[in-house]
Amino acid sequence: MLDLACGSGEFCAVAMDAGARATGIDISHAMIELARQASNAEFHVRALGHLPWEDGRFDVVTAFNALFFAADPEGAFAEPGTRRRVELPEPQVKLTIDIPQEHPDEDTMLRTFLSVGRYQRLIESEGEESVAEKIKAVAEPHRTADGGYRFANKYLMSIFRKNEIPRKRNQAAARIS
Repeated sequence: MLDLACGSGEFCAVAMDAGARATGIDISHAMIELARQASNAEFHVRALGHLPWEDGRFDVVTAFNALFFAADPEGAFAEPGTRRRVELPEPQVKLTIDIPQEHPDEDTMLRTFLSVGRYQRLIESEGEESVAEKIKAVAEPHRTADGGYRFANKYLMSIFRKNEIPRKRNQAAARIS
């Protein structure tokens, strides 16, 4: 199993616990270090895009909230299965899942957002206080009556399956024998 943009490796750890051989890639050195602490899976610091493994190496490739970070999302999707450029196929299953993000108070909300990697560059250039003020301004419409915050999050999950030709060949061979 290969997890693209694996972050801190939680899914790789789950896959390993289920008996899979798991590999994760992420562009962030810090996330890969966290992943290595959490799991015995194989982890590499790599950007989404060209991968060093031969075609067909992985039976399962996952990408949770990841492909939109790639410079070429379709190319990043196609890469684990083939070296030629292809269009994204239609998924066999599409699900929209509502997973709201809730914070009991402003401090918790700020700690959550300020810990996200993409804010680190802003914090380095503008300072944490400035970034916190901007986050508070944008978050204000999501404040609840009790002083907490509730953000609506809709996740689109698409499930793609490998080409079924090898299975059909095996079925044909079984009928012949």
